[in-house]
Amino acid sequence: NHFISYLYISLLGLFLHLRTENFKKLVYGLLFLSVILEVSQFIVPNRSFQTIDLFGNILGVVVAYSVVKIYLYFNKI
Repeated sequence: NHFISYLYISLLGLFLHLRTENFKKLVYGLLFLSVILEVSQFIVPNRSFQTIDLFGNILGVVVAYSVVKIYLYFNKI
């Protein structure tokens, strides 16, 4: 679930900002958000931190970034 959610959100955000200067900031922001949301579960009651969820979050962002870069490579935008 974490992988699919972050993949979808990241693809949407990255495709919306392909040609802007905020593209790299968005990638870093998505990675930061995925880490912060998972680590914050240490202090939120009735929630638990899981390394596999953190890995799924980060992997979703990385795969989305890779898909966008492959798209850009083949379409030469």
